[in-house]
Amino acid sequence: MRTSGADINMTNDPGENAVSLATSCGHHEMVDMPPLRRAHHITKSLVSFAAEGRLDDVEKLLRQGCDVNMHDSTGDSPLMAAARNGHLSVVKVLRSSGAELNFTNKEGSTPLIAATENGNMDTVEYL
Repeated sequence: MRTSGADINMTNDPGENAVSLATSCGHHEMVDMPPLRRAHHITKSLVSFAAEGRLDDVEKLLRQGCDVNMHDSTGDSPLMAAARNGHLSVVKVLRSSGAELNFTNKEGSTPLIAATENGNMDTVEYL
């Protein structure tokens, strides 16, 4: 796509870009794409991967230097997304990588509140 001149930064109405759409369709090799270091690509992908519990992809992006405390358009951080959905292994990796526990989204929720509201008690106990 890049070699054809496509703007891979462009997003659709839900805010998905080429990388997030490709990976959601199973094309995980897109995570290795060099431009992923650009915040726009990484933000949607890292938060999405954390929300989906995709530990390998989360770890890969963190190894590439992704900011563990970035947030998406709703203000959710990767830790918030993982905690909300009860992905404890992802939560642990994000915390060990420096994810802020008291980060709040646009609604004022923290990862602990999100985990509690969704009944993810293993995650609540860990946090």
